[in-house]
Amino acid sequence: MGSGRRLIGGQDADHELAALGELSRCLLDSSSAIYMEKAGFLRLLGSTVELFTIREVVDETGFTDMPVSLLETGRPAEVSTDLLLIGTATELRLPVITEDRKMMRRLDTVDIPFFNALMMLHLLLFRGRIELSAHAAHLERLLAVCRYSDRVRAYGEEVLQAVLKYR
Repeated sequence: MGSGRRLIGGQDADHELAALGELSRCLLDSSSAIYMEKAGFLRLLGSTVELFTIREVVDETGFTDMPVSLLETGRPAEVSTDLLLIGTATELRLPVITEDRKMMRRLDTVDIPFFNALMMLHLLLFRGRIELSAHAAHLERLLAVCRYSDRVRAYGEEVLQAVLKYR
């Protein structure tokens, strides 16, 4: 999944690459933080794209040393982390990195772009931050911990092929 209005696979790989090429700041969700940490590329992403998150995400993941800047929500504790994250993204107009389809649907309704961990891994290759062999190793670990649908995997492969074409 890539940037908004593409819940069933991306619009097209070239459009996705353009969005990845422009990406400079993102809000990070718990699920993606966990997957990228397990796949071993969260820190590298944090040195490539300016990452933000909210305290609730740090609390959910238990990662106190994530490469992120914390944003204060100032919202009531009874509001879910997902809703706090969506509210923060909407208020600051920040794209979100998430694996959560429900959150993607909500972000889509407020026209906030979103990406998953797979697209962030492709971004690292696209920007020359990792070589193809490192990408393959991270991809293997990511796919071992994340249950992407066949459709998401197929779209990820399309984007990867576009990245390789432009490298």
